[in-house]
Amino acid sequence: MSNTNTNATDPSGFVSNPPSTIVKVVNTARDDMNGQLGIVTAYNQGRGRYIVHMTATQSTTALKPENLTRGTMMDKVKANYQQIRNDPNLKRQLQQVYSVMDSKIPDPYKPEHVAIGVLLFVIGCVYFIGLTKMISLITLLMLLGIIVAPDLMAAAQSQQPPSLQTMASNFPRRCRETIEQSFPSLAGKVTDNIALGVVLLAIFMVGKGIVSNPAKQARRTMEAANAAAGTSSSSSARMMKQSSDILEQAYKVGFEDGTSGKEFGTSLAQVIANHQDANNDILPPMASSTNSLDFDEGFENYLSSQSRTPKKASFGFGTAMSAFFCNSYRMGIRS
Repeated sequence: MSNTNTNATDPSGFVSNPPSTIVKVVNTARDDMNGQLGIVTAYNQGRGRYIVHMTATQSTTALKPENLTRGTMMDKVKANYQQIRNDPNLKRQLQQVYSVMDSKIPDPYKPEHVAIGVLLFVIGCVYFIGLTKMISLITLLMLLGIIVAPDLMAAAQSQQPPSLQTMASNFPRRCRETIEQSFPSLAGKVTDNIALGVVLLAIFMVGKGIVSNPAKQARRTMEAANAAAGTSSSSSARMMKQSSDILEQAYKVGFEDGTSGKEFGTSLAQVIANHQDANNDILPPMASSTNSLDFDEGFENYLSSQSRTPKKASFGFGTAMSAFFCNSYRMGIRS
């Protein structure tokens, strides 16, 4: 059942200009009518009935509001197909277009041959530019075809070739008419220039999408990311190798100091001096003015100075390497 409102001139809200509301016939006494689809053209207030153009039979009938319900999306698709297939005016216009095309195509070719060529062209475009871009291109061509169709039909009826000058001068107005037909709520609210701007913007966006190559751009981005990752990885590898060398030397001099009976940290200062310039973030700063080095005090001072300096992380790579360095030296002493 259809929804009703208080509007006496259109109780169910089916009337639109141009007529575009698809309805389904329900709950009538005629079984052959129930389930049929139609387009509401007007409402007869005196009779209390909607005037409906039936898409299957191309006839017109008057039905009560309670015998009509708004069509679903599938109903709309089916009704439009029936209208295109059964509309005698459309058939006549298509026949005229076919005749004009047949007269323009040299013998022995026919419009059917042109259609096959267009189909092969479409298949080739799908293969080379992709399905998504091809759909966008077809949508753009269909939009342009709908806009210029009235001028092409007029030329076909007059048996004259289409005038490009006439089509160009009528193009802004045709754009507005197409938008108003697609969106009835915008009727009278869109000027020719605005409609032309909207269509040109759509053409630009679709054209940009067809010309652009997202796969190539993504490949370039991936190559740049891989190059950056390779540089970072090589830098990290060099830092780890340097840290490994320092730890090995710390363990070695700690072992030698322990076995020779030297004071704790005697030889460590030389190791620090050899690597301090290249590894300032790895080794803790320690006083090297004397051969005797208070390692624990220097390490504590390093940690306290690190806590006073703002860092991204309180325990970073440098702190970890310092801890490993200290532990390696102590292990060398105790071995």
